[in-house]
Amino acid sequence: MYTLQCYKISVIARPLDGKLSRGQVILFIVLIWAYTIPWALMPIMHVWGRFVPEGFLTSCTFDYLTDTPEIQYFVATIFTFSYCIPMSLIIYYYSQIVNHVIDHEKALREQAKKMNVESLRSNVSANTQTMEIRIAKVFFIYINFLSFCYKYRNK
Repeated sequence: MYTLQCYKISVIARPLDGKLSRGQVILFIVLIWAYTIPWALMPIMHVWGRFVPEGFLTSCTFDYLTDTPEIQYFVATIFTFSYCIPMSLIIYYYSQIVNHVIDHEKALREQAKKMNVESLRSNVSANTQTMEIRIAKVFFIYINFLSFCYKYRNK
């Protein structure tokens, strides 16, 4: 998700040269795998943490219910590095996108005033929401969905 936000902000901030090259995409993929593989391998190899059956015993997840200091430290660490840090980066990049949209809309309004027109858009009506409000709503809904979907909680 974080990589997708990096791409979105680069396209919005620099529309003409914001596209990623093949090498940049491969670099992003390698970095994603390098960041995520240790969190899966440590419990598999019994280095730190462990996997246990979950729910109806149809899938496995890392052990977040055992009440030992090692497991609690692992859960806190994986929560920080696999949820808090990516979530804060996603929030930062989405706020940058919202700021770019707000600045763009402001520039459009200023240009419309200079031209003595109500709006530079041809299909504007009095009841439509501004682009800023629509983008902000999408941003907050997206962040809330990501937050609510995280199911691992401490006791």
